[in-house]
Amino acid sequence: MEQETEATIMLLVIVGIAIFQSLFEVVYVIRQGIFKSKHQMLMKKTKSELKSMLKGVRGISKLNKNDLVLLLV
Repeated sequence: MEQETEATIMLLVIVGIAIFQSLFEVVYVIRQGIFKSKHQMLMKKTKSELKSMLKGVRGISKLNKNDLVLLLV
């Protein structure tokens, strides 16, 4: 009987830890911005970073930041 009780307690502990880790991962993903739009994320970048992402595209030197973001979206 003692062996079955110990095995049951260990199973409950393992399941509890797994549930806790799963909930922690869900909260982490939500806080990191899975629901943020790509436009908002690109607006946080500098103009030079946006230009480097558009390397090889002609005529981007005259564009402002909003126009560069629209090209990337």
